[in-house]
Amino acid sequence: LCDMNKIFIYALKDPTTECIRYVGKTVNPTKRLQNHIRRSKYLKFHSAVWIKSLLMNGLKPIMDILEIVDENTWEAREKYWIEYFNSLENGLNCTSLN
Repeated sequence: LCDMNKIFIYALKDPTTECIRYVGKTVNPTKRLQNHIRRSKYLKFHSAVWIKSLLMNGLKPIMDILEIVDENTWEAREKYWIEYFNSLENGLNCTSLN
């Protein structure tokens, strides 16, 4: 894969429970995690509220890279991972994906 075409499918995990709370894609994992943290201070959707609650307790989400794909396959692979985590036995209790 050429660097320009690398797309990272990632999960954000709760640092205390290790539950997957969000799956997404990015071309720059470091900047994307920083963006999640920065946006959580003023956005109100579920993942932002969760991240803000972590920050208020001195914690940050853990980003795990699930897969590196190209621009032609990222949508199908992101969908696969979301469906995978939602299908786990504890998925509904542990996973809340946006």
